[in-house]
Amino acid sequence: MCLLIATKENSRISNKSIKNAWSRNDDGAGYAFLDEQRKIQIRKFLDLKSFKKGYTEDFKKYGSTSKFLIHFRYATHGSNDENNVHPFRVSDDLVFGHNGVINAVRVDDKLSDTRVFNVDILRKLDENFLSNEGTRSLIGNYIGHSKLVFLDTKNEINIINEHLGHWNDKNTIWYSNDGYSTCKVQFKSTTGYG
Repeated sequence: MCLLIATKENSRISNKSIKNAWSRNDDGAGYAFLDEQRKIQIRKFLDLKSFKKGYTEDFKKYGSTSKFLIHFRYATHGSNDENNVHPFRVSDDLVFGHNGVINAVRVDDKLSDTRVFNVDILRKLDENFLSNEGTRSLIGNYIGHSKLVFLDTKNEINIINEHLGHWNDKNTIWYSNDGYSTCKVQFKSTTGYG
């Protein structure tokens, strides 16, 4: 399953977390942030080396003034290309990433379920839909156990189904799941055949 991350200012995800996230979700990675003109910039990558280089440079330049929305993709629907790498623009002032599968959308051979959800649902909502608690609740119910992170030009992060993920100990980085941590698999020793 994909990994979706929201970071507050001055909160960089570690190289170890990046490596672990990519090892489980290697179908592309992307992030969004606000530049010096307070415009949302989106970067998308299909290889780990380019992602790490871009993220390091952009965080160094913008990490003290901007929150970051980060996504590592595990492809489930649509073609496996940069067009389906998150985040996606809802408008000039709003972008989002998604973790999970949205089954209630139409199936498209090229578009991921997230892109279909954006085109068919999010882009058709009122521009202030995130400030409406009823709309947020409806979206949360519609996407089920999925999670959405939005970043806007006011440098605000909004998380739908936030309770299904978790914050780090310092409450500065939110993760949709534990896909950034080291995989700890334990094997039991058995004797005999079978």
